[in-house]
Amino acid sequence: MRPWVLGFWCALVLCGSSSGLAQHQQTGPRTLENLLNSGETQKPAAADEAAKADATDDGPKRPAGTVVRPKDGVKHPDLDKAWAEYDAAVAKVTESMKAAIAKQFDAATAKGDLDAADKWQIALEKFETAGELPTEKQTKAAVSAAVTDCKEAREELAKAYEAVVKTLTMERSIAEAKTVRNEQNGLQSVNTSDVGTTKPESSQVRRQPEDNRKIAPIPRGVTLTTWEEVRNRELPIQQAPAKTTAKATSSHPGNFSADNAVDGDALTQFAFLGAKGELMVDFGGGVECSGLLLRSRPAEADVCTRGFVMIDDAAPFPFENFGGGRVLLIGLGRKQKVRKVIFHSEQGRYNPGVCDLLLIP
Repeated sequence: MRPWVLGFWCALVLCGSSSGLAQHQQTGPRTLENLLNSGETQKPAAADEAAKADATDDGPKRPAGTVVRPKDGVKHPDLDKAWAEYDAAVAKVTESMKAAIAKQFDAATAKGDLDAADKWQIALEKFETAGELPTEKQTKAAVSAAVTDCKEAREELAKAYEAVVKTLTMERSIAEAKTVRNEQNGLQSVNTSDVGTTKPESSQVRRQPEDNRKIAPIPRGVTLTTWEEVRNRELPIQQAPAKTTAKATSSHPGNFSADNAVDGDALTQFAFLGAKGELMVDFGGGVECSGLLLRSRPAEADVCTRGFVMIDDAAPFPFENFGGGRVLLIGLGRKQKVRKVIFHSEQGRYNPGVCDLLLIP
C-alpha cells in the first residue's frame, strides 16, 4: 500500500475516535449554568434533528397555566396571528423569569452563600421542568409582572377567538363557527389565575391558622366577588368530601361533566349545554360548614345572568352575572350540616358553568 493512502486511513481512524470520545464525555451535573444555556449552544441544522430535540426535551417551554395551540386546531388567518402574538408574549415572560432567577443565583454565589445558591438553582429547575414560578420575596415583582403579562396575552387571545366566531357566524359558516367556539372552550379549562402554579390553589385545602383562633361565620347571604378577594380574606377553604357526587340536567360535549364541579381541581370545568339548567350536588351523609364558594368558568362570554343557589330545603340565594371566573360567596350565618346544593341557571349566555364548589368550615 502506498504511504499516502496509509496516512489517509490513519487520519480517518483518529478523527472518528476523537469524535466518539467527545460524544461520550460527561457533561457534569444539572447546574444553573447548564439550564440557562440549554437550547442555545446546540442548534441542530436539519429539521428532523430539531424535531427529535423537541421530542426528547421534557421541560416546558412556558410557565404552567399558559395554553398551547392544539396541533389539529382550527386554521384561520386571524387565529394564526393571535397565536403568534400570544406565544411571543409567553416566550418573553419565560426569558424574563429565567433572568430574574439567575440574578438571584449570581448574587448568592458572589456572596459565597451555598444555601441560597442551592435554593435558586432548585427554583430554576422547578421552573424549567414544571413551569412553576418561585414564591420567594426577592422575585415577587418579577412574578407579579409575569402573571399579569400572561393574563393580558390570554385575554387578547380570547378576544381573537370571539371575533372569529362572530365573523364566521355573519358569513353563515355555522359549523365552522361552532368548531372555533368548541376549541376556545377547551382552552378555557386552564384558568388564568393559576399561571405559574403546578396545581390550582383553589384545589388545595386551606388549613386553620396556626394560632387556632376561632373564625367568625360569614353572615348569611350571597356575594359576587373575585378569587383574588377570596384569597386576600384568607378563608379556611376546604374541598368537598370524596363521597360527594354531582349530576346535571345537561352538560356540554367533551370533558365538561358535572363531576368536574366537585373534583377540587380548577383546571376542570362543568358547563351546561346551553344557558339554562341545574347542577345538583349531593354531599352524601352531609358535611358541616358555615359557607360555600362556587367559582365560575373563566370565559367572560359564558355567563349565567340570572339564577339561584338552593341549599337543602332553605330559601334560595339569588344571584346575577355569574361568569368570567367570578366567585359566589354564600354565607350561612352559622355552622350547619349541608346535604345537598342546587345551582340553577335561569338565564344566561352561551355555556355557563362551575369550575369548583368549595366549603368554608
